Amino acid sequence: MQNQPLRIKLLVEGATTPRRAHSTDAGYDLFSAIDIVVLAQGWQLVDLRITIAGIDIGASVINGGYHGGVKALIFNHNNEDFIIALGDCVTQLILECIMTPKVEIMSNLDTTNHSKNRFSSTGVSKRLQVEA
Repeated sequence: MQNQPLRIKLLVEGATTPRRAHSTDAGYDLFSAIDIVVLAQGWQLVDLRITIAGIDIGASVINGGYHGGVKALIFNHNNEDFIIALGDCVTQLILECIMTPKVEIMSNLDTTNHSKNRFSSTGVSKRLQVEA
């Protein structure tokens, strides 16, 4: 998987190739291909003017068969308009390896200390835990 290229197509002259700013970054920066304003307290769909083979966005997952345009949905929480200029980094693309193992039904699962403490219990002090 590491040697497979990320295949993209730039749809317009102002589109920018996704890139990692630092070798230790997990995500690829994605850039606006247009000047656009996100109104105060408003949503704006920013077309990045690229397509990526095998990528599907929304604030969600991009499926392998999707080859359409990539957009970023941005909300401006401020009371003033937010200006995005051509070439501004507006979001990141993080690639994940997907596993689709066979589902196996078990009559019992091994018990661990963690499973006794319930969901999201790591780091919670003993006195705060509620017994079932």
